[in-house]
Amino acid sequence: MAAKQLPSEGTKLRVVYDLTIRPGGVTLSELNQATDQKAWSYKTNTEDLARRVGGTAHRDPLGRGDNRRFWITVP
Repeated sequence: MAAKQLPSEGTKLRVVYDLTIRPGGVTLSELNQATDQKAWSYKTNTEDLARRVGGTAHRDPLGRGDNRRFWITVP
């Protein structure tokens, strides 16, 4: 397995990583507030980020709107 390639400190991608690996993940509203990023990109960003760090991306299939949750599990 390739070494984890963590995002650089201080980048928006690192903020997303730090929020998505915490227990319980992060809501869409929290991500938007922390990164000032548009909501449409989080599904792709978390999937790409999870692959990059050797983890798995998840999202709450029942979540809607700002309460939708995203998280990454890393072995």
